[in-house]
Amino acid sequence: MGIWGLIAGAGIVSYAGATSLGTKSYDPTIMASWVQAIGSIGAILGAVWVAKHQQRVEMTKRRDAIFAVATAAVLRTDEIAKHLEHKDPQSAMALHFHRSITDSVISAMNSVPLHDIGTPNAILAFASMRDQIGFLTCSVEQLVAGPWRHEELGKHLERAKRDFADDPETFLELVRQANRNLANNVQVHVRAIHQEFDVIEREMTRRH
Repeated sequence: MGIWGLIAGAGIVSYAGATSLGTKSYDPTIMASWVQAIGSIGAILGAVWVAKHQQRVEMTKRRDAIFAVATAAVLRTDEIAKHLEHKDPQSAMALHFHRSITDSVISAMNSVPLHDIGTPNAILAFASMRDQIGFLTCSVEQLVAGPWRHEELGKHLERAKRDFADDPETFLELVRQANRNLANNVQVHVRAIHQEFDVIEREMTRRH
């Protein structure tokens, strides 16, 4: 209906031009000139519309791809977080975690042009999420290495080993607590990643 309306409008305008708004008799030569002029203008406007439409489509595709990268990062994060539910998170992580998992996610996120994300809040959330995955990797590696190899916890346990030389149960509980602290550090970054993803999802969905 829109196309037929444009054709009808072009015909009316051309006829009005060919008759000088009804003040002169109909001149088919002038009518042809008007039709040609309106057709040229229509072709230009149509080309502009097509270009803008294609630009919007391409931008939508790029943002969908960016959102897919962020979603994949969350899925990878959740795969890692599942091992925290094991009765021995340290052993579970040592068995299943490989740094290449998070390195590939970070590489994919680094390849994303941030200006294509859209809103400032989404850009900041995406960049923060990428950083948090790096922090997550470090915290998982610290959990796998254990508290003795942790710079601060190692010193604390060395002191505790001397202080509780006659109380092995208390000392073992301190070691277990140190392991729980390392597992909690992993969980902190998992939650932070989900929080940033929630912002990305809200902002990018709103733009659609």
